[in-house]
Amino acid sequence: MKIGIIGSGNTGGTAAKMFVNAGHEVAISNSRGPESLTSLVKSIGPNIKAKTVEDAIKFPMQRLLYQNLLRI
Repeated sequence: MKIGIIGSGNTGGTAAKMFVNAGHEVAISNSRGPESLTSLVKSIGPNIKAKTVEDAIKFPMQRLLYQNLLRI
C-alpha cells in the first residue's frame, strides 16, 4: 500500500518506520520541505521518499495528517 505522511516529528517518523518495516511504500513530508528529511529517510530505508506536502497528499491511497502541521 502507498501511504503519505504529513508531519515528520516523533509520531510521523515512528509511523513511517512501522509502515516501511511492514512492507509499505511511504512518502513523508513536513513544513520545512523534503531537504530537511534526508537523515530520517536514510535511517529508515529504501521504501520511503521525502516529498513536499502537496506531493505527499497526491502520493498515497492512505494519508496521515498531524495537527501540528495543520496549524501552519
